[in-house]
Amino acid sequence: MGWLSELVEERGAEALDLHAQTVNPQFVRLLRTIGFDRRWARAEGAYLWDSDGNRYLDALGGFGMFNVGRNNPRVREALVEALELERPGSVQIGVDALPALLAEELLRRAPSSVGKAIFTSSGAESVEAALKLGRAATGRPRVLSAEHAFHGLTLGALSATAAPEFTSRFGPLLPGFSQVPWGDLDVLERELAAEDVALFIVEPVQGKGVNLPPPGYLAGSQELCGRYGTLFCVACSRSNTGGSSPI
Repeated sequence: MGWLSELVEERGAEALDLHAQTVNPQFVRLLRTIGFDRRWARAEGAYLWDSDGNRYLDALGGFGMFNVGRNNPRVREALVEALELERPGSVQIGVDALPALLAEELLRRAPSSVGKAIFTSSGAESVEAALKLGRAATGRPRVLSAEHAFHGLTLGALSATAAPEFTSRFGPLLPGFSQVPWGDLDVLERELAAEDVALFIVEPVQGKGVNLPPPGYLAGSQELCGRYGTLFCVACSRSNTGGSSPI
């Protein structure tokens, strides 16, 4: 047994108290209130087991982060193999083959209009990158998003998020951000016609509420953005805290 296994074995029973002391006491209080103060012991696929051996179907699914299942054997095998290669990761002057090979595979599966991949650690970071790239590429200051949108909890992504339950305590947010009604192409065109909008960031399906766009809305939005020189940024919601990953 390695030192990490020994540490988890020795301190695992303290997980809730330790989390409350060092990370988020309110979340632990919530778990205890609703009866989810279990000690999780292991996970496989779509199931979780507690320390008493009870199995639970995880209907939440990690907010989409575990779409291949927890502890997927093929993913674990690939991770172990990658670690055993001892590749020179994060080389500051130079490159390694693995990131480029991954980018090549991603681009092979992406639409032909997508020519490059940028690797980020979260959806919110992806949104921040899109905001910066949009302003740098167009030289324009404004960013549009849709009402009811959720794009993440970092400051730029939060500024593109419309819901007051996420934004109300963190103002003032960044200037230059506005929301347009979801599904309304006429209002969107009026905003774009000023030709000062760097990008329109929109979810194909709004994750907070699961709102579907009217027929033709996304194609119409893309056409309008092209007409007025605005970048069309599709952000796919995927997590509870990370935000959405732009394409």
